[in-house]
Amino acid sequence: MGDVLSRIEKGLDDLTWIKGIDSVALFKEVAQMRAQLANLEKLHRRPRILVAERNPLRFLSVLLSALTEEVDLFLGNPGWGRSEQREAMRIASPDLLVTSGWNEGIVPVEWDEEQSPDVSGLLLMV
Repeated sequence: MGDVLSRIEKGLDDLTWIKGIDSVALFKEVAQMRAQLANLEKLHRRPRILVAERNPLRFLSVLLSALTEEVDLFLGNPGWGRSEQREAMRIASPDLLVTSGWNEGIVPVEWDEEQSPDVSGLLLMV
Protein backbone atom coordinates (compact mmCIF):
# COMPACT_ATOMS: atom_id res chain seq x y z
CA MET A 1 0.00 0.00 0.00
CA GLY A 2 2.98 2.30 0.46
CA ASP A 3 3.21 2.98 -3.27
CA VAL A 4 -0.38 4.25 -3.59
CA LEU A 5 0.75 7.88 -3.75
CA SER A 6 3.43 7.12 -6.31
CA ARG A 7 0.77 5.45 -8.46
CA ILE A 8 -1.38 8.56 -8.17
CA GLU A 9 1.58 10.75 -9.15
CA LYS A 10 2.30 8.56 -12.18
CA GLY A 11 -1.32 8.97 -13.24
CA LEU A 12 -1.05 12.76 -13.35
CA ASP A 13 -0.50 12.67 -17.13
CA ASP A 14 -3.75 10.75 -17.58
CA LEU A 15 -6.33 12.96 -15.94
CA THR A 16 -9.10 10.41 -16.44
CA TRP A 17 -7.58 7.31 -14.80
CA ILE A 18 -10.69 7.26 -12.60
CA LYS A 19 -13.76 8.39 -14.51
CA GLY A 20 -14.96 11.76 -13.23
CA ILE A 21 -11.95 12.31 -10.93
CA ASP A 22 -9.20 14.77 -11.87
CA SER A 23 -5.89 13.17 -10.85
CA VAL A 24 -4.27 16.53 -10.09
CA ALA A 25 -7.13 17.49 -7.77
CA LEU A 26 -7.02 14.03 -6.18
CA PHE A 27 -3.30 14.28 -5.48
CA LYS A 28 -3.81 17.71 -3.86
CA GLU A 29 -6.67 16.36 -1.72
CA VAL A 30 -4.56 13.37 -0.65
CA ALA A 31 -1.68 15.68 0.30
CA GLN A 32 -4.04 17.85 2.38
CA MET A 33 -5.56 14.82 4.10
CA ARG A 34 -2.12 13.39 4.89
CA ALA A 35 -1.23 16.75 6.46
CA GLN A 36 -4.37 16.47 8.61
CA LEU A 37 -3.33 12.96 9.63
CA ALA A 38 0.16 14.19 10.49
CA ASN A 39 -1.47 16.54 13.01
CA LEU A 40 -2.90 13.47 14.74
CA GLU A 41 0.55 11.96 15.32
CA LYS A 42 0.57 13.46 18.81
CA LEU A 43 -1.93 10.79 19.86
CA HIS A 44 -0.40 7.83 21.63
CA ARG A 45 -2.51 5.38 19.63
CA ARG A 46 -3.67 4.86 16.07
CA PRO A 47 -5.85 7.77 14.93
CA ARG A 48 -9.47 6.98 14.09
CA ILE A 49 -11.25 8.49 11.10
CA LEU A 50 -14.97 8.30 10.44
CA VAL A 51 -15.80 9.11 6.83
CA ALA A 52 -19.37 9.60 5.64
CA GLU A 53 -18.77 11.52 2.45
CA ARG A 54 -20.89 12.13 -0.66
CA ASN A 55 -18.13 13.87 -2.61
CA PRO A 56 -16.24 11.13 -4.54
CA LEU A 57 -13.01 13.15 -4.66
CA ARG A 58 -12.95 13.75 -0.92
CA PHE A 59 -14.00 10.15 -0.14
CA LEU A 60 -11.25 8.74 -2.35
CA SER A 61 -8.64 11.09 -0.88
CA VAL A 62 -9.53 9.95 2.65
CA LEU A 63 -9.46 6.30 1.61
CA LEU A 64 -6.08 6.57 -0.14
CA SER A 65 -4.60 8.57 2.73
CA ALA A 66 -5.81 6.00 5.24
CA LEU A 67 -4.24 3.21 3.20
CA THR A 68 -0.85 4.91 3.33
CA GLU A 69 -0.95 5.74 7.05
CA GLU A 70 -1.47 3.78 10.26
CA VAL A 71 -5.07 4.75 10.98
CA ASP A 72 -8.35 3.04 11.80
CA LEU A 73 -10.96 3.90 9.19
CA PHE A 74 -14.70 3.74 9.80
CA LEU A 75 -17.01 4.05 6.79
CA GLY A 76 -20.41 5.56 7.43
CA ASN A 77 -23.39 6.71 5.39
CA PRO A 78 -23.77 10.45 4.77
CA GLY A 79 -27.53 9.95 4.56
CA TRP A 80 -27.96 8.65 8.10
CA GLY A 81 -30.33 10.43 10.46
CA ARG A 82 -29.33 11.92 13.82
CA SER A 83 -29.74 8.68 15.82
CA GLU A 84 -27.53 6.70 13.40
CA GLN A 85 -24.97 9.51 13.42
CA ARG A 86 -24.81 9.50 17.23
CA GLU A 87 -24.44 5.71 17.31
CA ALA A 88 -21.68 5.80 14.67
CA MET A 89 -19.85 8.50 16.63
CA ARG A 90 -20.21 6.43 19.82
CA ILE A 91 -18.86 3.26 18.17
CA ALA A 92 -16.05 4.85 16.18
CA SER A 93 -14.99 7.57 18.65
CA PRO A 94 -13.20 9.27 15.74
CA ASP A 95 -10.35 11.71 16.06
CA LEU A 96 -11.31 13.07 12.66
CA LEU A 97 -14.76 13.23 11.08
CA VAL A 98 -14.88 13.67 7.30
CA THR A 99 -18.43 14.11 6.10
CA SER A 100 -20.87 15.95 3.95
CA GLY A 101 -24.33 15.98 5.37
CA TRP A 102 -23.60 15.69 9.11
CA ASN A 103 -21.12 18.47 9.79
CA GLU A 104 -19.83 19.76 6.48
CA GLY A 105 -16.10 19.25 6.00
CA ILE A 106 -13.26 17.84 8.04
CA VAL A 107 -13.74 18.15 11.78
CA PRO A 108 -11.26 17.15 14.50
CA VAL A 109 -13.09 15.46 17.37
CA GLU A 110 -12.05 15.43 21.04
CA TRP A 111 -12.81 12.28 23.08
CA ASP A 112 -12.16 11.08 26.56
CA GLU A 113 -10.04 7.92 26.18
CA GLU A 114 -12.24 6.06 28.65
CA GLN A 115 -15.30 6.64 26.46
CA SER A 116 -13.66 5.07 23.41
CA PRO A 117 -14.67 1.48 22.60
CA ASP A 118 -11.86 -0.95 21.76
CA VAL A 119 -12.31 -1.27 17.99
CA SER A 120 -9.72 -0.85 15.24
CA GLY A 121 -8.98 -1.51 11.59
CA LEU A 122 -11.54 -0.96 8.87
CA LEU A 123 -15.15 -1.05 10.01
CA LEU A 124 -18.10 -0.63 7.68
CA MET A 125 -21.18 0.52 9.56
CA VAL A 126 -24.47 -0.13 7.75
